[in-house]
Amino acid sequence: MVSLFHRLVTQGRLINHDIAMYKQAWSQPKAIESSINWDKANLPRSDDVSEADFWPQQESRINDVPALLIWGADDRVFSGDFLTVIPQYAADVRIHISPNTGQSPLIEKSDLFNQAVRNVISDK
Repeated sequence: MVSLFHRLVTQGRLINHDIAMYKQAWSQPKAIESSINWDKANLPRSDDVSEADFWPQQESRINDVPALLIWGADDRVFSGDFLTVIPQYAADVRIHISPNTGQSPLIEKSDLFNQAVRNVISDK
């Protein structure tokens, strides 16, 4: 992760102080393991989802709140299957797919991320 962040420093997307803060957070006992376990426990593969995985229930929907999902097209952590499922649970969701971007569009493509947010705000 640190080598990825050094690349982002070179690109001007992060500063060395940001890396120091991440290192400090990750140095806490079991910090990285806990993060990975959270993802594993809360994000099953789409083929493995059962009724018991839904909380509070599968029929839950967000109807009154607009939402924006900014998705990194090259995300290797989350399955792109979520892009077809999420609109079933949010009545007003916009999905912006950021090309050549991994799991962290805010850091990797901050200009595109910020523009997507501005577009939603200016439309309301």
